[in-house]
Amino acid sequence: TCTEFQLRLTIWSLCDSSVSYIKFPKFSEKGIDFSNDGKFLAVVERKDFKDFIGIYYTETWELVKNFPVDSHDLCDIKWSPDDRVICVWDTLLEYKILVYTPDGQKLTEHIAYENAMGIKSVAWSPASQFLAVGSYDQRARVFNNITWKVLAQFDHQTTITPDSNAVVYREVEADFYTDDNDENTPNNADLKQSEVSDPSTASSKFRFSSKSSISSLNPENMKYMIEKLPFSIPTITVDPEKPNPKIGVGSVSWSSDDRFLCTKNDNMPNALWIWDLRKLSLSSVMFQHESVKVARWDPTKPRLAFCCGNGNFYLWTKQGCSVVKVPSLKFTVRGLRWNPQGTCLILADKGHFCCCFL
Repeated sequence: TCTEFQLRLTIWSLCDSSVSYIKFPKFSEKGIDFSNDGKFLAVVERKDFKDFIGIYYTETWELVKNFPVDSHDLCDIKWSPDDRVICVWDTLLEYKILVYTPDGQKLTEHIAYENAMGIKSVAWSPASQFLAVGSYDQRARVFNNITWKVLAQFDHQTTITPDSNAVVYREVEADFYTDDNDENTPNNADLKQSEVSDPSTASSKFRFSSKSSISSLNPENMKYMIEKLPFSIPTITVDPEKPNPKIGVGSVSWSSDDRFLCTKNDNMPNALWIWDLRKLSLSSVMFQHESVKVARWDPTKPRLAFCCGNGNFYLWTKQGCSVVKVPSLKFTVRGLRWNPQGTCLILADKGHFCCCFL
């Protein structure tokens, strides 16, 4: 727990009822991260108008290292999965990312651009090979752990062109197309090939839906179809006068094999993007009828589950996409989480949950 005004952090032991204190934490909720083996705790501290990172040994809560950070107003930190380094990113007002060893050695510092809002999301790949950074310029940059240089930069363009070789899955009502003899789609996802000659016209039919149109949809009738390219993804209008603008890559996450990166660009809330690190290119885009709420990777294989706040949840694999209906009339999937073995999903609503076995 943390006191008011971040004067100290209190650690309560549930084993022997002992209490330990850490002075001057900068934040009460973020800026505090355990190493993956649980042996060390990294805490962002603020002293004399400067940022520091304190490394504490969790057996005794003794301070083992304290070092200054080359930041203006540190935003958050994250241990790598192998516990070898700590990623640090600076204030939202500038793009600056740093990587330190636990003993305080700075390995890299990267500034992608200046005089604009900076980093919005950060994620390590499970094997610590890559570091994905999403930013307000609507790009996701991938750093490698050898040279700490940018390995790939993924742009979230409004139009997906044929030369991208990506597959675009769009959620539609099952009776949207009446031709049941189309054989050009994957069987496991129950898809239908688009018959619209102009993709830009097709995407305009699926601008962000109003509440009345969403409520009239029958979740049991939703399915995916494959869109022809080029395909245009609608964006929301951002008010620059309001704080925390809904723009930029606000979510990045890795598949268990380090191959696929899932991103969500906040001013395209109905779209999920899957990038292939082996090809350094876009693999798939899922364009939903409603905005995507939560997306989680299977911890054992490259399989993604996500939900949009309706009675369905959705699965993506390399073979295709599928819509799964929850067999309950009044269940809205607002969140989901995999079990460690990847055999079961917990689907959560406001007041209850259910288990889905796969």
